[in-house]
Formats: sequence, C-alpha cells, structure tokens
Amino acid sequence: ESKIIERIFGMFEIEFSKILRKLNDLEDLEQLTLEEKKILSHFVAIQYLRTKEIRIVLNEMTSALFNKILRNKSSSSEKEIVQLTEDSIKKAHLDIILNTFLDISEVMQKMKWMFCINNTDIPFWTSDNPCAKYNELEPEKFRGNQGLLCNGFELHLPLSSKYLIILLSPELTLKDLKKSRSLKTKYIRKFYPNFLHTKEDINLREFFPKIERIHDKNRIVFENCLQIISSSQFVFSEKESFELVDNYLKEYP
Repeated sequence: ESKIIERIFGMFEIEFSKILRKLNDLEDLEQLTLEEKKILSHFVAIQYLRTKEIRIVLNEMTSALFNKILRNKSSSSEKEIVQLTEDSIKKAHLDIILNTFLDISEVMQKMKWMFCINNTDIPFWTSDNPCAKYNELEPEKFRGNQGLLCNGFELHLPLSSKYLIILLSPELTLKDLKKSRSLKTKYIRKFYPNFLHTKEDINLREFFPKIERIHDKNRIVFENCLQIISSSQFVFSEKESFELVDNYLKEYP
C-alpha cells in the first residue's frame, strides 16, 4: 500500500512541477486549465495531510484512546501503557492521506485562491509543515478556528521563494471582523477604509485580489513567521539567514 501511495505522490509531484513552471511564466492562477487547477488542489491537499504534525497528533490521540479503554477494563492497580509502533503510525497516516485527500481537495477547490508574488529581496521560507493555518477572527468559546470550513480561515502555502498561494474561506463578513476582540478599528481602517462606518454586512472576500504583488518586507516577514509557527522541526530558506527564527525562539522558547 505504501508503494501505491508513493506512486500517487510521485505522479502529483511531476504534474505539479509542470504547473509551477507555467505559473513562473504567467504569474496568474487564472491561466491554468480546470484540470491543472484540480491537480494543484490535489497536490495542496496532500501537502496539508503529509506532515510530521499529523503523525504526532495521530499517535497522541490513538494512544490516549487505547489507554483509556484499558484503564476502564482493567481491574489491576498497575497502569498499562500502550505505545504505537512507528510502522503502525505510518500505515495509519498513509491510510488517512489515501482516503481523505480527494475530499480535502474538493473543499479546497471551493475556497478563494490568491496568488502572491514576492517583489522584495527577502525570500519566502517554507518548512516541514508548509501549509500554515491562520485566522484573523477570534475562535468561538470551546471551539477552534483552524479548520478548512471555519469562517475567516486562511491556508498559506509557499510554492517557491518568490511565489505563495493563499486559500481563504469563501466568507469573511464585516460584522464578524468588527466583533472580533483581537481586531481593533485600525485594522478595518487600514484594509477596508470605505466600510469603517457602514452598517451593511458585507462579504469582504469579494474585495480580496486574485493576485497580490508584495513590495512590503514586513508582509514577507509575516509569512515567514507563519512558517516558523507551523513547523514541527525544520524551516528552509534559499538564503542562510535565520535571525528571525533565533529572535522568535528567544521570545517563544
């Protein structure tokens, strides 16, 4: 089964390379064919699932469940601890990828896609968990906001040191933005000045550009910080300059 999945991965990586070359030439997602967009979506879905982070969570959840069942069934005072083997974790992870990536891809195809072009001298970084999750909105009480279907959700994926794609939830309303505790009026004033005093509820996603040409270095630093936060162990850059990582680790050891 692992060989079958590796062949699938290899196929998508070959097709993705062709698409990336086309994007390098045209710098526009809209120039891709429907089939190319679908392949790109499949590739992103696999990257979303194919991370060390998924295996860590899978191991913790499964071990916790097994051990709770054992404690409830066992009359012994000694604690029995179940640890999954690397092979069993790997197999379970591969099963998840094989059985869910098409469904994940279908959800992603319904999201709004932005193509970002880096016009600064600071490269986009990537990591061992390159699909960085972000949400401007506060999560609801007792609920997270990092799922693909969550309102305001964003997935940031660098394609190279120059190009990055952002997948956004289809809706982000002005009403949601205004009631978010983390967002002050200055955020709305900066990005949506025309809507500052309006009482009408507007879907702000309609005003996001399909192509973003980035000239502000702080914007690139923000994207690279997302990669630091998202990473499990490794961050990669074409330039050997990781002062940002060192500073981040000092502040958040």
